[in-house]
Amino acid sequence: MRLLLDAMFAAKLAVELRSRGIDATAIDGDSSFLALSDQKVFLIAQLECRVVVTENVRHFRPLAEQAYGVGDGHPGTIFVARSQHSGGSPLSALVQVAKDHPGDDDLRNRELWL
Repeated sequence: MRLLLDAMFAAKLAVELRSRGIDATAIDGDSSFLALSDQKVFLIAQLECRVVVTENVRHFRPLAEQAYGVGDGHPGTIFVARSQHSGGSPLSALVQVAKDHPGDDDLRNRELWL
């Protein structure tokens, strides 16, 4: 599983995930990505076959539904509830998800909630 962490997650989280053998990149870690719209972030995730990790259900769920509806599909979406990780990092939960779903297509056209 390859992850793309949305802008609300610090690049440090991607570094920590990579140190555990998980292919992760963060919008926060690339200055050229910071100004991108959610639609462009979603497109990058599709092109790079990455599961989007975000708290932004309002914007990303419709994008995923649209991609699925037109037949393009998407690598998957992981929604992180702020209340579940307020003041902390979703690191351990993401590590567990990656262990449970190691394949690139394991979350294809699906959403998962943390």
